[in-house]
Amino acid sequence: MAAFKFKNLTDEIRNKMIAEVDLDVEREKLYLSKRLTEEGRIYYPVFLRAAFREGDEKNAERLSYLQ
Repeated sequence: MAAFKFKNLTDEIRNKMIAEVDLDVEREKLYLSKRLTEEGRIYYPVFLRAAFREGDEKNAERLSYLQ
């Protein structure tokens, strides 16, 4: 599979994405699929932040084991 090119995904945008996740977690509004395991529910926000901070489209594949 060819990698995506995120030309406009700057550090500023990544930080805004992380801030949105943090706010959702704080307000208990982050969507957690019923398909996630108990461990997945704990670690999903952590991995999501990491993906937004430094990741690419392959991070989504790595998160699939949480189901």
